[in-house]
Amino acid sequence: MRFIVSRTWLLCVAISLFGCGIRGPLTLPTIPPAPTQPEKAEPTGKQWPPAKDSK
Repeated sequence: MRFIVSRTWLLCVAISLFGCGIRGPLTLPTIPPAPTQPEKAEPTGKQWPPAKDSK
């Protein structure tokens, strides 16, 4: 019984170690920094007057 448990544990550890790094080294992904907040709020409503009719 002890032989089966030890062999099973060794097999699980071996599979885990062989599975690491198959696609390259395991690294944490680099996350880009969050954009900074603008100093002024963006204007709301109409930003430009409506176009004049060309008659």
